[in-house]
Amino acid sequence: VMALGFFLSLANVVCLTFFQNTPERQDVPVVMGLVNLISVASLPVSMGVVGAFIERVAVREFASICALLVIVIALLIPLIPGIRRVP
Repeated sequence: VMALGFFLSLANVVCLTFFQNTPERQDVPVVMGLVNLISVASLPVSMGVVGAFIERVAVREFASICALLVIVIALLIPLIPGIRRVP
């Protein structure tokens, strides 16, 4: 479970650094607003996913899987086409 906290913090730093340093300076507030909106809007979805699996998978294993997914997603963000452009 500690690994999940560590990797969530690490991924948060990597993602926020990317989204603050990649766009043009004047676009950073818009990008960060979208990042925060997506983060908050995804909470109900993530709670539903956790609820669906929590009784079938041990908490330690589930936390490790989530930590691994967070790392993979954080590493793949720069590869998304068009991520460096603000609409």
